[in-house]
Amino acid sequence: MRRFLLGGLLLVTMAAAQSSSLRLLDDPFQEESFSSVPGYQQGALLNLFGAWDKASQYQRLHGGACHEALMVDAVAQGSFTAPGVAEKAYLYTYCQTGRQIFQQALAVTRGDRLVLNILLTNAGAHGLTGVRDVNQNGISELMLHWFGTGQGYSEQGITLIELSGKAYRTLLNVTTQSTNCGAVTGDPGSPEPLIRSRVVRVEPGKTPRFFADVYEDDCTPGGHRLVSKQESLK
Repeated sequence: MRRFLLGGLLLVTMAAAQSSSLRLLDDPFQEESFSSVPGYQQGALLNLFGAWDKASQYQRLHGGACHEALMVDAVAQGSFTAPGVAEKAYLYTYCQTGRQIFQQALAVTRGDRLVLNILLTNAGAHGLTGVRDVNQNGISELMLHWFGTGQGYSEQGITLIELSGKAYRTLLNVTTQSTNCGAVTGDPGSPEPLIRSRVVRVEPGKTPRFFADVYEDDCTPGGHRLVSKQESLK
């Protein structure tokens, strides 16, 4: 009996230790909040980033299929290109090429100096936040927040990236909430109402591990229920 109790206690202790080491990355039930850039600063920053040149170049390369949508969407603070330095990262848009399709880039400044300016691929982001070093290499990560809608369906998610040289690598890309509520009609063949949400956490380490608590509800306010706890995210 004592051996069984000790084994059970060890398992409980290990589970508690893992839970305490997890850090919240994103909770779709909480209202999003991003740091924005005042309007009077936008023009100077977009000029520094070469946003107009990027828009013109895109128009030339793609037959004019670029509607200028110049905007600094969000700013985050951290050490994004080297450990221990104070930097700002800016998410900005320089073209709109279709419904909910935007061409975007990231710029990093150190003081008044531009130290990095890279294009993003299929980001579709509306927000940006800095993340405290999840892989313990001294570099802050960046989290892009994205969403999309269509035909009564919608989804939102996060993409966690780390800047590396003059490029970036993706550590995690996950849908944090999807819903079909707008497509539910009650007619034959109509989908069953469903909202699926993931509260995402990370266990920091040389190779960080990501987990999600998964919730579902039937499109009724406050009706979500936990269906899976600490589901591993690849």
